Amino acid sequence: FWDDINHYQATVFGYVGELCRYLLNQPPKPTDRQNTLVKMFGNGFRPGLWKEFKERFGVKYVIEGYGSSEGNVGFMNLFNLEDTVGVGKATLVKYDQE
Repeated sequence: FWDDINHYQATVFGYVGELCRYLLNQPPKPTDRQNTLVKMFGNGFRPGLWKEFKERFGVKYVIEGYGSSEGNVGFMNLFNLEDTVGVGKATLVKYDQE
């Protein structure tokens, strides 16, 4: 994976599910941070691993997203906040206390 990232000088890659955990489970190498990757985007990056991944591999931005083909809502972490798919802005218009 990292050989291809460097060979093609990729700065962004898309992930799905547990790929990031699989990469973290590889034995650490002194060259882990010597790559061209800057950003990554996808869904299913397990919370609690983001900081470790970013520090180990030198990735600056993780853009996690969530959407549903059946729904009309989507979220995306554009602010590089760890362990989140973003924040939806909602306004409470009216409620009934009873």
